[in-house]
Amino acid sequence: MPTLIQMVGNILLVISMWCDKEIEIKALFIPVGILWFIYNFIYFSWIGLICQALAVSFNIFFVTRYFLKKRNTQPQSEEVTA
Repeated sequence: MPTLIQMVGNILLVISMWCDKEIEIKALFIPVGILWFIYNFIYFSWIGLICQALAVSFNIFFVTRYFLKKRNTQPQSEEVTA
């Protein structure tokens, strides 16, 4: 089972590296980090857990800020009443 977690994480990592947009890369890093977090938990790698928790948190913050900023910068349609 741990080997399967590693394999899926690395496959997603390779797929994310083929993406052109930073948001796609960061979004794909989230499940990769979660898989590595599980792997580190299985093998009691506390430093790995801390690093992956930080990495996933920062990627979630980035993706959230990106979409909030994108939503706030879209022009609001104004209704014109005659």
